[in-house]
Amino acid sequence: MLIESMRPSKPDIEEWKRKSKWFRAHGSSREHERHVENAERALVRFGSTKTYCGVSWGKDSVVVADIVTRLAPEIPLVWVRVSPIENPDCFLVRDAFLSLHDRVNYHEIVVQYDSGSDEGTGRLSSGFRQAASRFGTRYISGVRGDESASRSRRVAHWGENTKNTCAPLARWSAVDVFAYSLTRGLPIAPAYACLVNGLLDPCKIRIATLGGERGTGHGRASWEWRYYPQEMEKLFPNDRRQR
Repeated sequence: MLIESMRPSKPDIEEWKRKSKWFRAHGSSREHERHVENAERALVRFGSTKTYCGVSWGKDSVVVADIVTRLAPEIPLVWVRVSPIENPDCFLVRDAFLSLHDRVNYHEIVVQYDSGSDEGTGRLSSGFRQAASRFGTRYISGVRGDESASRSRRVAHWGENTKNTCAPLARWSAVDVFAYSLTRGLPIAPAYACLVNGLLDPCKIRIATLGGERGTGHGRASWEWRYYPQEMEKLFPNDRRQR
């Protein structure tokens, strides 16, 4: 369920409610049921030996974390987070998710943000190397094929699993992801209801970190300054471009 927050406006919430009805309806479709069944089979086939599941507490990773926790709770859930620029909603989702499950093999690896380069390269790569050394080189993720052309080609060629990677949601849409969370009572970050009075599609919103080079495209910086002004001011006091 959507975690309560003061960030979304009243029109935002009304739009989220309209979208939620559509997502829930899809959750009862046979198409969605097939996607869930395929994801579960992919995870079971992949196995749990020297394996960990990466999470960020965005919408996709919450679903993967739930599937892993249900079917293979021994597999570590690992959040490689970039401090101090984590989206604060991620902590809310983390805490809500962990409160729902009695058995969660959960870990965090913290790497520090460096404004001199893109947080998606060196620092995250270092964190994932630490995760591999601690938990194994086989990796489960929440990536979906419809997120990019390259991922779509990967899914078409390899399917959900390769020797060392498992993407249970590879054939899912974002609508499937929201449908799964809503019909199973999983926590959803308030960010997905921050819809600029209905102008944004929640399926297009991504969360994990604030700012940085990865946060400047497709109007994301303006969105972050709109909904996270205090956090952005604290993290990036000299950046006045997007206010």
